[in-house]
Amino acid sequence: MGDSFHVRFQAKPDAIQAVLRALFNHTPQTVNELRRILDAAGQKTTTLDEQLNRLRKLGLVHKHQLQLTEEGGVCAQILLRQSALFYDLLHFYHYTLWNPGQPDVNRFSWTYRAVCKHLWSLHSGTVNKRALLELVMEELLTCFPDESSISISVDSIQGVLEWIRVLQPPVYDGKVFERRPFAAPELAILGIDRLYLRQGVAYGELLALDKEDFMEIATLCLVDDGVLDRMLKEAELRFPWFEVETGWGYFVRLYQPPDLTGDL
Repeated sequence: MGDSFHVRFQAKPDAIQAVLRALFNHTPQTVNELRRILDAAGQKTTTLDEQLNRLRKLGLVHKHQLQLTEEGGVCAQILLRQSALFYDLLHFYHYTLWNPGQPDVNRFSWTYRAVCKHLWSLHSGTVNKRALLELVMEELLTCFPDESSISISVDSIQGVLEWIRVLQPPVYDGKVFERRPFAAPELAILGIDRLYLRQGVAYGELLALDKEDFMEIATLCLVDDGVLDRMLKEAELRFPWFEVETGWGYFVRLYQPPDLTGDL
């Protein structure tokens, strides 16, 4: 039996960032020590296990140690300096964790991605959680036809919306979803890095982006696909390891894995 498709809404953005901040700043050795640090900071700790479980699933905290992974350390550095980018980065990890090569693992991430895709298709409008659940269920049954036990509910949808709501610029205000007019260029670069890895393109080589690629990255970023070029052009100005080439098509070049802390 595979993992649950349910996205637990108890793992909340503000609680996650508080735990990550405490782990980075204080390096507690035990959960009880971490709990005392959070209590002293005025943070609720009744759902601490939920936050740690999510951080471990996302690969930001070691599974059997109370220590940040390399990726978790990057997230913590970004949290301390660019909180808006931090939430984009956590959105990226939620969105991309599920791997079709291992379809029974991290399936809450499949649900997260499916919800985002259906929201992006909505373009703009009031979010009906039950209608959104029905769309996700329909897609789920198509993608996993042999699945006999599916645990997903309106609470699962809420578990995704908790994270969508904290993105900046805003995309969801608790009632209405509207594609963002812009997003952090770093998020688009992470999407391009995924294309490099998936297509087996070596760093330093040109990668052609077609309409489907643009749509994939725009959906990840929850922006109109028409603004993606502007985001990538800004990224080119900011990051010496990234280039855009246009003419007989649209090409990008990553010289290395994205370095998100280089200019912090």
